Amino acid sequence: MKFSQLGQLALASAVSAALVLGITACGQSNTIDFVYVASANNNPGNVYGFASDGESGALTQILGSPFPAGRNPIALLATPNGKEVYALNHDDNTVIEFIVGSDGKLFAQNTYNIQSGTNPNGMAVSPDGKTLYVVEAYGLAPNSTPYSPTTPGIGALVQFPINADGSLGTEAAYATCNNPVAVTVLGSATNAAGGAVYVVNDPAGQLTTLIDTVATQNRGATGSATVIYPAVGACSGGTAPVGQISSYVINSNNALTAGANSPIAAGVAPSAITTDPTNRFVYVTDFKQNLVLSYSVQGSGGAIIPLSTSTTPTGNLPSAITVDPTGKYIYASNYLDGTVSGYALNATTGVPSSLAGTSSTSATDPGPAAISVENSIGRYIYTANFVGNSVSGLFLDPNAGTTHIVQNSPFPGVAKATAVATVKHGDHAIQVNPTY
Repeated sequence: MKFSQLGQLALASAVSAALVLGITACGQSNTIDFVYVASANNNPGNVYGFASDGESGALTQILGSPFPAGRNPIALLATPNGKEVYALNHDDNTVIEFIVGSDGKLFAQNTYNIQSGTNPNGMAVSPDGKTLYVVEAYGLAPNSTPYSPTTPGIGALVQFPINADGSLGTEAAYATCNNPVAVTVLGSATNAAGGAVYVVNDPAGQLTTLIDTVATQNRGATGSATVIYPAVGACSGGTAPVGQISSYVINSNNALTAGANSPIAAGVAPSAITTDPTNRFVYVTDFKQNLVLSYSVQGSGGAIIPLSTSTTPTGNLPSAITVDPTGKYIYASNYLDGTVSGYALNATTGVPSSLAGTSSTSATDPGPAAISVENSIGRYIYTANFVGNSVSGLFLDPNAGTTHIVQNSPFPGVAKATAVATVKHGDHAIQVNPTY
């Protein structure tokens, strides 16, 4: 998961600290997952790697970590097979491919310059691990010098085939509505054809983004800039308080066509998007209204419609969202509150509801910008805390969905943490087997 709404978050300056974890009862033999966290503090940025202890959820930094990334890394994701990790760098407009070593070390392989747009905001991978998607706030016409927008104000959904060795093939691009900020993919673990891609757009049009103001001084993301996107076609823009979801159907040749009812309204300022493991529901956070917006997938045409109970309150400024690997629970990180809100998902209707019998909110360090549930045993949640310069760990009770802080959390030393991803390490007796 990633730092999806860079500019609407109340950014705070951060000072790097030495990483002192002091963790007990943690050895490599107990490692269930590798946890990777992006840091935008330096120029270029870094990816920190940790081993997650299966008994406590505590994190131990991997030897050789941090690993160099590009300028201002804002998103991380791992392929379903856990062999590769990709970092999306906002200021470079690049994707870096890493191979995951058996000990969790990351080995940079290739850097890809995105040609079809600028200002990348997020990325996703298909469940079969064969396609990578990136959303660019501003779509550009390739092969023009200098680049010129294909249509003023239209963003871009950029598609890369993933080769067997993890390298990326030739990109293709599709127009989105104004200012796409996040993307997710539905499909099966063996075949993406017939699935769909969903992009959330925040066309209200004023997005304050992190920028590197003094690149020569190696200071990282130190300033901000505001970009205004005009209204185009069916997409609202200017100051219209309407977010949108653009949908695309994945055809047998992996090309995309517009979904049946695309675009569809999505609150005021959508910030993040996710789906459940059954591919029946889509969930979006509304950063300004403090809501989770819920939708039902309508067959194979890519169409989605709001659920009968379509809004669920969150904490203040929900910045990221994820569903646990079993599809039973959903969690949103609340940037302003420094909390994670948990909900139970109705298996039939898909409607999120409060967890039974106890509080459904747990504290993190300040400014949780991204969130992930590890996919090995599905017992631990990790957040990347931009303001807290740290990673927080929460234990997830698989029977109730409730959470509490894991041993020694938060884990300090990751300045300006923006994104988090996990990779399964080995096989385990209680491992999760998601259903696609």
